[in-house]
Amino acid sequence: MDFEKLYLGLPYGIQYLLLNAKGYLIAKRRYGRKFHQALKSFHESDRRVLDIEKLKKFMLHANKSPFWKKQFAHYQLNLESPNIVDELKKLPILSKEVVKKNIAGIKTVDLDEPIITSSTSGTTGSGLIFPKAHSMEIRQWAVWWRFRNEHGINLDDTCAWFGGRSILNIDRKKPPYWIHNRPMSQIMFSAHHLNEKTVALYFKKIKSQHIRWIHGYPSQIAYFADLVEKTGLGALNDLEIITFRAENLGQIRLR
Repeated sequence: MDFEKLYLGLPYGIQYLLLNAKGYLIAKRRYGRKFHQALKSFHESDRRVLDIEKLKKFMLHANKSPFWKKQFAHYQLNLESPNIVDELKKLPILSKEVVKKNIAGIKTVDLDEPIITSSTSGTTGSGLIFPKAHSMEIRQWAVWWRFRNEHGINLDDTCAWFGGRSILNIDRKKPPYWIHNRPMSQIMFSAHHLNEKTVALYFKKIKSQHIRWIHGYPSQIAYFADLVEKTGLGALNDLEIITFRAENLGQIRLR
């Protein structure tokens, strides 16, 4: 069953409830006690110093997978070397194509924790779908939130989100063109409905909520900024921070 297609065909009120239920489950999975412990640890660590013992432990664990066991042997890595960084340099850059071809052999099978399926963005057929440990997801988000904290963004700050997922049916003809994902502190704006006729609605929503942080694809945020300038809507005086995801920045201009 195509759940996304089913979701997009539902009334707005049900979409709102389902999206917030999903947001609650994601927030609960990502931001529990272990996340806050990891975040505290990352804040206290010195990023200039590589934790060699943790890297060695990671490499030894990777050696349990058929793919990496073969790679380490082929490139003659010594996992007991005191200079594990030099050993790691022997490996070629891992491409997306190699991962997709060898995903079954890359996986380790002795994990005693939940496995989460994750995916990357990309054009049709080019994205990656891969498994990862729950503990890995927690550490990943702790690293990102350390970066955000250091730039003045707090976990409970409401974000104006311009992502790539379809949150509303593209045929929707009336506002609102967003859904407030409260558990994740996101107002998720639909990229498919943003144009010169609707930009004032987006602008007023962001302004009325006193949003200080916008996050999303550079192309979408740049398009929003261009429309705001073109239609003379003025300034978002509360806006302080813009962060980007997924795409290369390229040459965009925001004022």
